Amino acid sequence: MLLARDVLGAKPRSARAISRISGVAMILIGLALLAEQLMQNG
Repeated sequence: MLLARDVLGAKPRSARAISRISGVAMILIGLALLAEQLMQNG
């Protein structure tokens, strides 16, 4: 968490891009896990 805050303070633009990418990645992983569960249950 400290590293993330240091990056945010140093480079807000890159930090925003990283946070967006990580957020999209988390959503994609969540959707993939949901799809896998649905396929297994179905």
